[in-house]
Amino acid sequence: MKFASGSPITGANTAHQTINVMSGAARAGKGGWAKQHITSFAKTLVPIAALAATASLSHAAPSIDMSGVTSVMQTVETACLLIGAIIVLISLVFSVFSFAGGNVMRGITGVAGVLFGGLVIGLGPTWITSLTGQGV
Repeated sequence: MKFASGSPITGANTAHQTINVMSGAARAGKGGWAKQHITSFAKTLVPIAALAATASLSHAAPSIDMSGVTSVMQTVETACLLIGAIIVLISLVFSVFSFAGGNVMRGITGVAGVLFGGLVIGLGPTWITSLTGQGV
């Protein structure tokens, strides 16, 4: 592309010459286009080759032993049941004393805590079982 030197693009007002502006591929000279495309292809191919090599290595890895997971999940399930029971007990005591003291809103809050503890007891073991896909 050629610009006249007096045009507003060049900013020179007195000299009468032309300036050649060429793209990077045309300026690279002999073999520039091929070199540019081969480099671009290599930059794309290297991550794909690394992924294929890693996938073949991980395919040869031994399977994971899941025998200890069941005992850990049973422990977590027991802890979930215990925590739910503690929530129910504390919330029930809290709500009874609040109702007895005449504070109805605090009593309703305590009943909501009892319901939450019941949800923990009811849904906790099911959630833990769904994590591993094993029945505990």
